[in-house]
Amino acid sequence: MRAVTVLHGVDSSKHSGILANFNQTYVKEGILNKEASKIIKRAYMICEKSDYEDFYIVSGKETEEQLKNGVGVHFFVIFFEFVKCEQKIKYIYKLI
Repeated sequence: MRAVTVLHGVDSSKHSGILANFNQTYVKEGILNKEASKIIKRAYMICEKSDYEDFYIVSGKETEEQLKNGVGVHFFVIFFEFVKCEQKIKYIYKLI
């Protein structure tokens, strides 16, 4: 998520700030759908817990859920679509 928000010059010192900005900019504006946002948010929260909670261990159920959702692949596809949209916007601005 941070990689996507940084492309627009937005960053935050807190994970919650990145998540809030991501949802405000990309989900509420309709660039990404809400289902994608839910999947990414869940993966992000698991990542945050594993980074900051001393004794947090990802459960087998959580792992299965993330694999089932194809989080890595799903996010890559979202990011790829986002970059394609950005390229189209830049092209249109060049024409104006």
